Amino acid sequence: MMSNSKIIVALDYPDPKGALALVARLDPKLCKVKVGKELFTAAGPQLIENIKKSGFSIFLDLKYHDIPNTVAAACAAAAALGVWMLNVHALGGRSMLSAAREAITKAGKPPKLIAVTLLTSMGRADMADVGIGGNPQEAVSRLAHLAQECGLDGVVCSPQEAAALRRQCGKAFTLVTPGIRPAEAAQDDQQRVATPRQAIADGADYLVIGRPITRAPDPWPRCAGLTTKSRSDGARRYNRIMKAKAKREVAKGAAPSFRNARVLVVGDAMLDRYWIGEVNRISPEAPVPIVRIDHEEERAGGAANVARNAAALGAHVTLLSVVGADEAGARLEALLKRERVHPRLYHDRGIKTTVKLRVIAGRKQQLLRVDFETAPTRDVLATKLRDFEQLLGGVDVVILSDYGKGGLTHIVKMIGLARRAGKKVLVDPKGDDYSRYRGATLITPNRSEFRQVAGAWKGERELTERAQQLRRKLDAKALLITRGDEGMTLFQDGSRLHVATQAREVSDVSGAGDTVIATLGVALAGGAGMKDAVRLANRAAGIVVGKFGTAVVTPKELFGK
Repeated sequence: MMSNSKIIVALDYPDPKGALALVARLDPKLCKVKVGKELFTAAGPQLIENIKKSGFSIFLDLKYHDIPNTVAAACAAAAALGVWMLNVHALGGRSMLSAAREAITKAGKPPKLIAVTLLTSMGRADMADVGIGGNPQEAVSRLAHLAQECGLDGVVCSPQEAAALRRQCGKAFTLVTPGIRPAEAAQDDQQRVATPRQAIADGADYLVIGRPITRAPDPWPRCAGLTTKSRSDGARRYNRIMKAKAKREVAKGAAPSFRNARVLVVGDAMLDRYWIGEVNRISPEAPVPIVRIDHEEERAGGAANVARNAAALGAHVTLLSVVGADEAGARLEALLKRERVHPRLYHDRGIKTTVKLRVIAGRKQQLLRVDFETAPTRDVLATKLRDFEQLLGGVDVVILSDYGKGGLTHIVKMIGLARRAGKKVLVDPKGDDYSRYRGATLITPNRSEFRQVAGAWKGERELTERAQQLRRKLDAKALLITRGDEGMTLFQDGSRLHVATQAREVSDVSGAGDTVIATLGVALAGGAGMKDAVRLANRAAGIVVGKFGTAVVTPKELFGK
């Protein structure tokens, strides 16, 4: 796959593990990649093969500098690896440069051959130390002229030399510029640097960028936005690419790029506790079974279960919620961190963390559930709303998980803020007042919840009429009714999609709605369309109901054959 992008991402890692992890988070349509001396020495030619399998064009940056025959043989070997571009050092002289050019010409598909002129870390004093006279610009100009005379395709130069070299060498001569730093980035050990747009304006063909991308929390949007006119242009370009990629991958049954999805979950978090044992006799005190407890389990529940489901699919997930300043709240926070959720929990001293205690006997038979809960205070909820607004800029999708415990008192304001920020808003509803959810992108009632607000129906035609009427009334782009063993039905403007259930064997339906909305949110944040997201969510629901208690679905389970 040949990318038209001007960006070459420098894989400046000491070993292949880090490099390949970054490659997995990039896209060959957005960039090429550079493999330098440190990484190639550690990993060897096999790394090149592995990166090529991902579709990337590779710049092998080994700066060959030796006697002509040795450099010629090295260039021929690099060409045989199938790299897109390689380089030699112009200070090797005319004979070495000509030998390198001749060697790669014999390759079936010759790579670009460029020359290194002067390292961007070198200033006038460094040049004097090694016997090079004049200033950096003059030295680069001389070396570039030599490279062009020897038939090389271009040179590596700093952004400051690009404009002059473009005038000197013409449009067909390739200029590759390292030392590229966004305006806000540190200069580090490079002396001659420029911003991406400045370098392009000065005539650079390709920009070598390392730390600003490799150290970014989200490399894709960072990569997409570096050469665009504005951050919003970069975000739009990124979203277009992500959406197209996800659609192709979903169609093939492969896992979309969920690792780039950024999801904010807000709602009623709780701790699910399970006391599990056996029943051998009836109590003499009352006609109830006596359970001998063997062990206990704890899991994140409610909105926290939504968050852990999204994280299990690979998304970057933040949970914004309120818990008590108690042992249960501390346990819940620890569980979330263990499952790669970033918890933004407010520990309200005026309440107790919501806990659902289930007593389980025999073959996972629930005998009893005990709930402990109190509503959060107004002051804490007001602070939570302010933080919600601040967090919006760093996410793609907002999921509002309403369990009716008081954590979403400001849900109307939250939906308004999120929509004005251009974010998709998904709501898992509760109760019979759906007016609070007006303006949401997608609302996901289950069958009984929908009946509670829309009334009973006879047949699919009447169901469709009631669903579309409710969707229009709430100004929602979509309404998804989860229907248990009947699957789920999506209603959008002028369309209806029904997906049959994929449950294999039902063990426990608790938390299935959490899995559905989490999968929807991650898929939409990853660029999938609404209908593809629903199909994935239906598949996830069929898997999770076969597990005990509140559980998660992994990408391997979701996309495994």
